[in-house]
Amino acid sequence: MFFGFFGADRFYLGLTFSAWCKFITLGILSVFWITEVLIYGSGPLSQKDLQSWAGLLKIVVIMLLSCWYFIDVVRTGSGPVETDGFRCAPDLPRGAFVACSVFCAMGVGFLLAGWSIVQQVSSRRKSLWLMQQAYTQEKHSLDEGALTAGNVEHQAPYGSI
Repeated sequence: MFFGFFGADRFYLGLTFSAWCKFITLGILSVFWITEVLIYGSGPLSQKDLQSWAGLLKIVVIMLLSCWYFIDVVRTGSGPVETDGFRCAPDLPRGAFVACSVFCAMGVGFLLAGWSIVQQVSSRRKSLWLMQQAYTQEKHSLDEGALTAGNVEHQAPYGSI
């Protein structure tokens, strides 16, 4: 469930060729994708990605490749799994598989929701900070203009009505 993205399940079952294929396609490309998200700050699905061919290609590739992982998770939890030369006991209880799958999906959902909330709050704080900076600069330039015009005695102090 956790290292299947890198082909650990296939290595364990003795299917080395498909394990290396899964490691190269899902594992390495996912690391590049996660690195891009962390370095460039683009989210897994951003408005910028939907407007460019490269972004759409990135999204389609990740979606198609991640289907391989989800098929392996369902195949492993559904019953006996094919191996290369030995038998694998179907001793994973269905309840444990369902609980693990549901809790992992919920955990990923909560992490993505939390990340989205943090991004939105920081974006709004930055916007508010920029508006306050612009207001302070405008007020400062108006005060400087009043001081140079010689109208200091006619100005009301800050906060008075």
